[in-house]
Amino acid sequence: MSNEQEAWHQYWQQGNQQSCVASSSEQALVEQLWLDWQASLPSQAKVLDLATGNGAVISSLLKASYSVDNQYIGVDYTSADNTPVSNKTNVSFVGGVDLAKLPQDTQSMDAVTSQFGFEYAAIDKTISQVVRVLKNTGQLQFIVHHSEGEIVRANRLRYREIEFLLAPEAPLEKAKHLVDQKISIDELEAAGQAYLRLHQGNLTASISGQVFETINQVVLAVNSGRYQQAKALNGSLLGKLSAEYTRLNQLIKVAKDERQIIEIVDKFKALGVSCRYQSILTNDSLTFAWLIDGVKNDKP
Repeated sequence: MSNEQEAWHQYWQQGNQQSCVASSSEQALVEQLWLDWQASLPSQAKVLDLATGNGAVISSLLKASYSVDNQYIGVDYTSADNTPVSNKTNVSFVGGVDLAKLPQDTQSMDAVTSQFGFEYAAIDKTISQVVRVLKNTGQLQFIVHHSEGEIVRANRLRYREIEFLLAPEAPLEKAKHLVDQKISIDELEAAGQAYLRLHQGNLTASISGQVFETINQVVLAVNSGRYQQAKALNGSLLGKLSAEYTRLNQLIKVAKDERQIIEIVDKFKALGVSCRYQSILTNDSLTFAWLIDGVKNDKP
């Protein structure tokens, strides 16, 4: 498993069902987009959800009363914890799936979906696979990261703060030196104060605050002579931060601008899919994400 895949594996294992949808209003917005779209599908539809994660899209689609007649298949490269919806008899999940090599039969799906997942794949090959598995008149809907959207903006700030924390002279590295008995607690304290002064106004309680709390636990363990516990605490924190740093770096890189979205839409059109795109706006009229939807032509 690559570093990127391991980062997402850790993310889903922590019980995160929604990838990047932070607020309840955003969740309601996204959920309604899925329900409105699903209403146009044929009865007893077979729906394939790409890069399903913990099944956020399927969870939204299941809220329609008629969803009991549909069949939902979620595929992902990672083996995620799909507990929220995996107990449904009409839902199945398949791990270890490369979106560029979908295992589904040709023209076997009535619909293909993705929420912040399609853009992480090999785009050209995945588009070909989506068109292949769709039945004629089959539908697709993808929600894709917007390079200037609120999700990417917020995560750029998170990424930057974690980058501060992973720097060689930052408190996290200094805490490791403390555990290895290379520096004193006073030197660690000085590094912490220097970090706070240097990045004043750019730090959050949810990231730097939690890191400092864990470092405090490391110090307490060292003071009590529990060096193995201190090492485990610091190592676990470093691993989690490194994984989140990798995940956010990947998210920022795959976010699409309008030119890139047009290229994706044109590629679908070239393969016989009537396709369009639009920006999704929040209730406050802020840019949230891209929405791509399309219908595979009956006769390409």
